[in-house]
Amino acid sequence: MRGLLVLAAIAGGVILGLADPAQAQYHRYYGYRGFGYGGYGGFSGGMTPALGAGMGMGAEATGMGNFASGLGQYQVSNQKAQLIHQQVVAEYLQNQRLKLDTHFKNQADLEAHQKVELQKSAEYAKHVQTVLRQIEQMEAPHRLSDEQFDRAHSLIYWPHVLRAGEFAESRLAIDKLFHDRSPGNSGDGSDNAVAIDKACTQMMDIVKANIHHLEPVEYITAKHFLASLAYEAKFAVK
Repeated sequence: MRGLLVLAAIAGGVILGLADPAQAQYHRYYGYRGFGYGGYGGFSGGMTPALGAGMGMGAEATGMGNFASGLGQYQVSNQKAQLIHQQVVAEYLQNQRLKLDTHFKNQADLEAHQKVELQKSAEYAKHVQTVLRQIEQMEAPHRLSDEQFDRAHSLIYWPHVLRAGEFAESRLAIDKLFHDRSPGNSGDGSDNAVAIDKACTQMMDIVKANIHHLEPVEYITAKHFLASLAYEAKFAVK
C-alpha cells in the first residue's frame, strides 16, 4: 500500500507539473489551450489514509484524463486552423492568378484594337493623300476643253454653278474680253490677258463670299473653271 501511495504522489507531481499554466503551450490563434488541473488528494477531517490515497489517485486519474482531452482538442483545433489557413492562401493565390490572366487578356485585346485602329488610320491617310492629289490635279490650271470653250466663235460654256444671278455682271465682262481678243491683243502679258485674269479674280471673290451656300463640288468646279479661263487667256489668238 505504501508503494502505491508513493507512485500516486509521483504521478500527481508529474501531472501538476504538466498542468502548470506557465508550462502550457501558447497558440497564436487560440492562446493557452486545454491544460486542466488535477486533484490534490483528500484533506477532510476523519479521512483514513487508505480512503485519502484512493481519492487522491482518482483525482489524479481525472486530471490526466482532462489533460489528454484538452491536448487532443488543441491538436484538432490546430489542424483545423492550419487547413483553413491553407485554404485562404490557396484562394488568394487563385484570385491573384485570375487577376493576372484578366490583365493580360485585356492588354492583348487593347493591343489588338490599337493595331486595327492604326491600320485603319494608315488606310485613311492613304485615301486622303489620293484625294488631295486628285484635287490638286483638278485645281491645276489647264486649257479649256472644247466642251467648255468654242474657240471658233469665242463662246464660253459656263458651268451651272457660275450661271447664278450674282455672277451675271462678271460673266458679261469676261465674255466680252474673250470676244475682243485679237492676234495683236491676246496672249501672256497682253492687256487683254491681264484684264481677263483680273475679272476672273473678282468673280472668284464672289464665289468665296457665297461658299456657305455651295456644295464642295460646286466650289471646286467654280475655282477650277475660273483658273482655266485665266490660263486660256495667256495663249494668243492665231
